[in-house]
Amino acid sequence: MPSFLPKIDVRRLHNHDMKKLVRILRDVPAPTEVRYKRKLAKYRESTKEEIQRLPSRLRFSRLSLGSTNLCSIHKGLNQHLVNELFEWLQHEIEGAIGKFLYPLIMSDRLTEEQELKIRQLEPVLQMWRSNFNLETSAPPGREPIRCGSKWHYQEDQCPACIMARIGSDEGVLLALFAGMVGRFKTKTLTTMDTLRIIAGWDKPKSKRLRFVRYWVKKTTGGTDTLFEAGDLGTELKCLRFEWKREQRRLRHVTMPDASGQRNEEENPQTVIIGPDRQGRRSRPAPVDATRVQQLYELPTPYPHDPKLGPDPRPRDAKCLSPVGQLGFEMPSMRERVSVIPYDQLDVHPALRPSEQQPDRTLSNGSTGSDDTIKPEDSVSVVAVAALCVKHLDDQQAENERCPVPSHIFNASRSSHRLHTPDARCAGTPSLVSTHTILSYDGGPSSPTTLNDPLDNPIYNAIETEEQRLEKYRRLLASHPESDPYSEDAEDDVTMLPTPRPQSMYSAFGNMRFDGAKFDVFDEEGD
Repeated sequence: MPSFLPKIDVRRLHNHDMKKLVRILRDVPAPTEVRYKRKLAKYRESTKEEIQRLPSRLRFSRLSLGSTNLCSIHKGLNQHLVNELFEWLQHEIEGAIGKFLYPLIMSDRLTEEQELKIRQLEPVLQMWRSNFNLETSAPPGREPIRCGSKWHYQEDQCPACIMARIGSDEGVLLALFAGMVGRFKTKTLTTMDTLRIIAGWDKPKSKRLRFVRYWVKKTTGGTDTLFEAGDLGTELKCLRFEWKREQRRLRHVTMPDASGQRNEEENPQTVIIGPDRQGRRSRPAPVDATRVQQLYELPTPYPHDPKLGPDPRPRDAKCLSPVGQLGFEMPSMRERVSVIPYDQLDVHPALRPSEQQPDRTLSNGSTGSDDTIKPEDSVSVVAVAALCVKHLDDQQAENERCPVPSHIFNASRSSHRLHTPDARCAGTPSLVSTHTILSYDGGPSSPTTLNDPLDNPIYNAIETEEQRLEKYRRLLASHPESDPYSEDAEDDVTMLPTPRPQSMYSAFGNMRFDGAKFDVFDEEGD
């Protein structure tokens, strides 16, 4: 809705604002109560009076344009603020808390009393879901929570009316607070455990948790209900940690080690729970190692994951330096062969003159001869020796025209022979060495390798931070199970049955569900 005033959101709510809103969003009379119509009329009148006494920042502004989705009772409230409160509350009940509780319920880690308390949230979804089915709202193998018409569908879909009905039920608020305490990170609860016990959850850092705390404090049980919900949430957090630790151990059992062998020497049983949890309905069932192995069958040997880095060398490889002990090869310079003139090596390839093929007529024309050596020719040993002998004969003929003392000529000739290929290649020539360049028919030699001196990773364009983050985001999106920082990375290992899609547990195993969607509401606003 467009407005000329700045919108207030949950991040800008103060503690006194939360207390005033909680006082309004509660005490809705139930249809089964005695004198229901009289109580309902009194509730409407008192609610409108409370809304009129709210500060202007929490009330509806006359400068706002457009329609509202609030009913006639709550139309005086700030619509934007009420919608934000309902969005994160709906997110918690529809998926976030159910995703946290589902493995605890299905693995029988809760007592019957604990399970009954925490499952009071299941039928609440009926207020805003027209296709709600009570039979499919419970986890597989459990009976649904039957409450009659208590949580009937809200016809006008007023978010304030739905929240007021939630705030009027002590059991639902207890389950909501306990689920949020167990699901939220420990740093969002309080700074010290002793402070939580003494002050009675008076200073939670999370604004969402603080809002529900004020709701619980307004119930009949008050502080006692708050302590009970906080203790239950802490117990749920510990049980969830034990379950995740068990899933990591099962993953270690099913995954092969570096040699390709599976780690099956450990006992694939569930973690033994201490004597302080003797009240559980049943012990966790043993895990069938054969079934787990068939489910996660991998090729042998286990292929190396390129995301983990370069493939290390075998352990028996000879280390050439201390760095070699880490399994990596020593760095070496790549051999570069180039026919680029020396004065153009530092010139970028785009600025060099276009390379042209050498003119073959220069070597085969009138200025050349059949004895001219070309780059693609292969030179044999005998051919080199023949050229050296011819050179010596020419030198001897020149000396005859210009006489030189015999002792100088003989000394220089003997010294020259020691450095000629003819002296080094003395012996009986083989059949291969009898061929010359003109008779060679083995085809052209391998072409000369041309490497750009600027072809080096250090000359690549530097990635920006956004490009680097996008690259790793795509990598993790293609392999979501390899993300070690996901909220529930162990969900893909569990062997629990799939939750029903219409229940509050449907988010379990759903990698697309964002449990931290509304964490920004816990930050302090400007």
